[in-house]
Amino acid sequence: MLLFKRPHLRACESHADIAVDLAPLSQLRNYAEFEELLREELQKIYGNAPAEFHGVITYSTRDAPQSFRGCFTERQLETLHQYDAAVEKINHLSSEYRVALEEHERLVEGNKDRKPTQKRIREEEKSRKRLRAMKREVVAAEYNKECLSLKLKNLFSIDVIRVPLH
Repeated sequence: MLLFKRPHLRACESHADIAVDLAPLSQLRNYAEFEELLREELQKIYGNAPAEFHGVITYSTRDAPQSFRGCFTERQLETLHQYDAAVEKINHLSSEYRVALEEHERLVEGNKDRKPTQKRIREEEKSRKRLRAMKREVVAAEYNKECLSLKLKNLFSIDVIRVPLH
């Protein structure tokens, strides 16, 4: 997993600018793991690394590469994990919905030529209610994903992090 790109873009006495990839960043389990990998990277390249990052780790986006206004925090990493979980949930719910829809269509098609009995009518109604409930779950999960993507709009275009060295 290559989180940091080499060579580093800039370094001075107070900070280092390091290009990063979002995909490996989202696979980190927690913020402490990110800090540990960052310390290891700084140790390899510069020979020393701060024991704790006292300053804020900021980032720039591809749209504004010279503007380090975004702060990369533990909460953003957690939100990124929530986004990944929401995408996974959508995929799971959508596949379940498609299977249930096919099952419902087979039920309706199989009963099309038969005389409608109370039992068949109840079964079809039960199937329709189940489909509506499943569709609501899919739509709610998609809405949740959209809300999270708005929160992470800038993080999705992360390009460089600025790490304080003191």
